Amino acid sequence: MSERPFKILITHDLYDTFLDELRRLGEPCFEWVRIEYDNHHKPDNYLELLAEADAIVGRKDLSDEEYAAAGRLKFLQLPIAGYNQIDLDRAARNGLPIANNAGANAISVAEHFFSVVLALYRHLFHHHQTVLDGQWVNLKHYNLEMHGKTVGIVGLGSVGRQVARRCLAFGMRVLYHDIRDGMEGFERVEGAESRDLESLAREADIVTFHVPLTHRTKGMISEELIGWMKPTALLVNLSRGDLQDEAAITRALDERRIAGVALDVFYDEPPAADLPLLAYGRPVSETWDVLGFQREVQVVRGIFSPHSGPSKETRMRVVEHVVENLCRVYRGETPKALVIDYSKL
Repeated sequence: MSERPFKILITHDLYDTFLDELRRLGEPCFEWVRIEYDNHHKPDNYLELLAEADAIVGRKDLSDEEYAAAGRLKFLQLPIAGYNQIDLDRAARNGLPIANNAGANAISVAEHFFSVVLALYRHLFHHHQTVLDGQWVNLKHYNLEMHGKTVGIVGLGSVGRQVARRCLAFGMRVLYHDIRDGMEGFERVEGAESRDLESLAREADIVTFHVPLTHRTKGMISEELIGWMKPTALLVNLSRGDLQDEAAITRALDERRIAGVALDVFYDEPPAADLPLLAYGRPVSETWDVLGFQREVQVVRGIFSPHSGPSKETRMRVVEHVVENLCRVYRGETPKALVIDYSKL
């Protein structure tokens, strides 16, 4: 008699793109069931699908009614790093393990950090435009090196560690702040120095955020934190838009209390076209002294991207991690990258 299929509900984006890889990497008895829904619509037979499901690969929470229907459900795998959309208390009450994507995007987001910082430090947009318009105004004497600068990394998780190791390779001093520091299983990076949040913000030339969205981190990029930063410092957020007070960031740029900002995330995504903060991503003409001559330069103090830190390579890592975790659950093993409920710490 053949083994009962291990049924997995999986969102259409992964199913449609990676079905061959899912089948190749998974167990022979895995049955991949394509499901398509958004924040407002679910299939008419969703409860019936849940009743047969052993696992879910998706980013939607379950209601109490849905948990009650999902009598065979053993596991929910998020194909993303964030898990703030999941009610962890409700999942725990129903005994359902939740895992995220275990840093599948860590390398890519770390590289994105360097792309935005170097673009600001090297006046990349001005130099590109001045070649195209024939002005040929070279700001090389205003360029900054990352070597020798101090970076403050808020959150030394999968992404934060990748950023830290690369910053050390650049010859930077690395500070970090993480509420898990000292806990069992916390992974430090040799050469990185622990700081409380205020000390980190005061010492760093670049303050970069790589934390999940929790009740502890929501709004942490605040007027107070920005007030601790140097006026020459850059602020970088590549994690979640809910971390940041965008009005406070705008005021700090208006008043030159920070030098620049790089954001891959916004409180509302996409942000409103008239969001005042976005003005800092548009070139502004200023007159600078360039080797003794007064020259007009195009200054950009903000770099913004549409939550685009991950990469092509990230997607395949997500698939490999998803299938590995499903195989572990199928074999009765503990899945990797189980999410942590920081409200309990």
